Amino acid sequence: MTAREFLTNITVILTVMAVGVLLETVVPMLAAKSWKRDRRAANLGLTALSFGSVPDTKVRIEASAGR
Repeated sequence: MTAREFLTNITVILTVMAVGVLLETVVPMLAAKSWKRDRRAANLGLTALSFGSVPDTKVRIEASAGR
């Protein structure tokens, strides 16, 4: 996966997430309970962590080819 493909994928994913957030803001599907509001920061942190920890496929392929 090239850097351009990676950035394209991230852009598509973030765009879909943004549309979902806008939709949820305009038309809430469920009322948020007080205990769920505290999870917002944790959820955003885990989302950032998942984007930041994407392995480089090229490195894995080259490493396994040398065996």
